[in-house]
Amino acid sequence: MLYRGMDRAALDAAYNNTEAVGIARRDRYVAGWSARSDAVRRAPGGRLDLAYATGRASAWTSSRAAGRRPRPSRTSTAATGR
Repeated sequence: MLYRGMDRAALDAAYNNTEAVGIARRDRYVAGWSARSDAVRRAPGGRLDLAYATGRASAWTSSRAAGRRPRPSRTSTAATGR
């Protein structure tokens, strides 16, 4: 028993999302996420790689839909590798 009654094989199966949805569906999901992310990054008002601390992995992205009244920003944090 490794965790809550599950062995390594059971844990691997529980967390294998590709197996759960299939490779083709996974690829469509990832392509959709990438396309939507690219569109938001190109939209006016977006600001990329804003530092919140020092270090390589301390940047965030802010975006706001153009032509809409102000509302909470969508933000994401990511290791930029820079």
